[in-house]
Amino acid sequence: MKNKLVVILIGILLMISSVPVAFSISNKNELTMEENDWFYYAPLDNYAPSGMPDFDQKQNNWKDPVYNGWAFCGTVSVANIFWYIDSIYSDTMGSPGDGKDMFPLVLDYNSQGESNPGPFTDDHNYNNVNDLTSLWNQKESVLGNELIERIAWYVDTNGCRTSEEIWGTNLGSMYLGVRKWLEDVNLMSYFKVEILRASRNNLKNFYLDDNYSPIRTTYENTQGSLISQKDFFINEKISNINEDFKFEYIAERVKNGSFVVLGIVGYDGEKNVHFSHWVTIAGVSISLSQIALSDPYFDIINQTNDFTLHNDAAIVSHDIYTVNTTSPFPEEADYWWLEEYLPNLYSVIPAAFIITPLTSSIPQISPVSYFIKPDENYFFIKDKHIIPTIFGNTIIVGDITFEANAFSKDGIDRIEFYVNEELKYVDDEFPYVWFWDEQLFGHKMIKISAVDKLGNLANNVMQIWKFF
Repeated sequence: MKNKLVVILIGILLMISSVPVAFSISNKNELTMEENDWFYYAPLDNYAPSGMPDFDQKQNNWKDPVYNGWAFCGTVSVANIFWYIDSIYSDTMGSPGDGKDMFPLVLDYNSQGESNPGPFTDDHNYNNVNDLTSLWNQKESVLGNELIERIAWYVDTNGCRTSEEIWGTNLGSMYLGVRKWLEDVNLMSYFKVEILRASRNNLKNFYLDDNYSPIRTTYENTQGSLISQKDFFINEKISNINEDFKFEYIAERVKNGSFVVLGIVGYDGEKNVHFSHWVTIAGVSISLSQIALSDPYFDIINQTNDFTLHNDAAIVSHDIYTVNTTSPFPEEADYWWLEEYLPNLYSVIPAAFIITPLTSSIPQISPVSYFIKPDENYFFIKDKHIIPTIFGNTIIVGDITFEANAFSKDGIDRIEFYVNEELKYVDDEFPYVWFWDEQLFGHKMIKISAVDKLGNLANNVMQIWKFF
């Protein structure tokens, strides 16, 4: 009888284990908690125990190459949201250092330093956010093995990816970079990415000088512009002019489950721009007209001089500001601003970048592989971006570095690099990189094949034209 019972129990366990795993939220409003009319993103005990993280940009030489000001506010604001979303869909009983990675939005980037906390390295180690043992190298465009520096590469902060003359993180680059990140890890169909902004009539005044050039700001945390000359015209195509772009509208989006990065531009009474900055919304109160921010630079409520502490998502400073819904300029009535954000300046909100879950559940993601370098549809000479190609071809002159990444909940064993189905290189250690210095001419198919620890394959291909 006991043997039969054991057989039955084993059968039940096998049946349960064969059911596809789904990552789910039964109700999007579970992501917020109400307290005295305040709505905050709810704490997630596993990896975001204080709600929305509050990572800090004052680390690792994350400065602009022109005036040496801290320039990673856009990158860090996106990282806050990525971390929180990844925590939602990860093991609810997990903890940093448990060695598990159940969801592909944030991966283990195998940072150089020892696992913190341990005992294992995983996607939610504190030094997976940033690792001080590998300093950011803007001049060489070195892609660091940490979440924030990899996001910087995708959203082209300081032009680190394309070598464009970009200052900070531009609105359009943020949009395109986040979309590519989601597409690479096979999540784009589960999220909506959008840009909302106020009226277009005087938009330029909030970002650029009269020549569409970056404005040198007077605060070290705000070097750069939220938009560049090229980016200005891109935004005309991809952003939505929202005639009801008011605080109440953004607050309702937060309450209904969206994740929001706000652009802040500060100017004086003469419309001289003094700073531009990105922040993440951590909470809102409509009745009190107040907003709580995970600010990459300022820490008002929970001050610290050790900015690396915020790599622990439990340590936050959700700073609260009163929202003034009356525009400081009558001719631009649709702008709202934050009182006392910086003294003697109007801290206006002209735009928002929003990520919204489209479904209450996401099925288990199959193994996936993707290219990080080089970018498709670009012209390269000696491993450097030169210019986007007109007809969408990827043209490579000289040597080139291919970098790939992959996800499997069972762990990646290796990535194989092929040229026209001929195996050229195998890398079994992250980052997965192959330097191709072979002299060839003509059209080639580059394939990557990621092999997980159970032998499952995830293939991806890139069509290129190679010369020399």
